[in-house]
Amino acid sequence: MPDDETDQTIRFDVEGGYLALMRSIVIEPDGRATIEVSGRTSTAEFDADTVGRLRQQLDDTGLFGADSRLEIEGADLQQYTITYRGATLVATDGVVPIELTATFAELEQLILDNR
Repeated sequence: MPDDETDQTIRFDVEGGYLALMRSIVIEPDGRATIEVSGRTSTAEFDADTVGRLRQQLDDTGLFGADSRLEIEGADLQQYTITYRGATLVATDGVVPIELTATFAELEQLILDNR
């Protein structure tokens, strides 16, 4: 797997759900981040420990060797899209891989804390 800075950028998007609230976070390798919630953009900066922990959690899943989609049909489900190391994984509520639940929760909290 290539290890250039583009591949180390983490992009996480959440859309849909009961309120249809769209939110995203893009964390650059140096910790700079752009957060968007329903069209409002803000920036943040995360320390090396936070960025390293997130990268390690994603690497440990082994899920980012190729693009994948894990979706089920249903009303008011949220769709999660995460891009890392050049691969994109899309999942909906109910089929988020267990290996990613803690990371998704942490990324969502970073969005809420820094919007």
